[in-house]
Amino acid sequence: MERDDRRAFLRMGAQMENVPAAVEFSRLFFEAVSVPEGGASFSYALQLMVSEALTNVVKHAYAGREPGEMELELFTADDRAGIVVRDDGVPFNPECAPEPDFETQAGSGLGIFIMRRHSDRLDYSCRDGRNTLVMEKRFEK
Repeated sequence: MERDDRRAFLRMGAQMENVPAAVEFSRLFFEAVSVPEGGASFSYALQLMVSEALTNVVKHAYAGREPGEMELELFTADDRAGIVVRDDGVPFNPECAPEPDFETQAGSGLGIFIMRRHSDRLDYSCRDGRNTLVMEKRFEK
């Protein structure tokens, strides 16, 4: 773990038991950097995004293979908070995932739906076998 005033990093094994600790890490970070007004719901949305992104890495990126590592980077800038998740698992672009079917509750995609719904920016890239998901949420004014 590494931390400065506006940026924090956490590297962990891609296992479900690590997700709650990473979510708590994000809560503590965003609380420490004083997320602006509307803080409780804003912070909860960020924690939810962290939880969904890391859960997807554990469940899908390393499915059927030995779990690797995942990295979580958190940051704040003047007008936004950000979350970056990196892994070396199977590439999957969340921007291409369909909306979940709420009528039949068939299939999946709810986690990606939640990330899209709560973020103002969601970007994915895969370079040299490394997946990077960037999510940002603008501070409420």
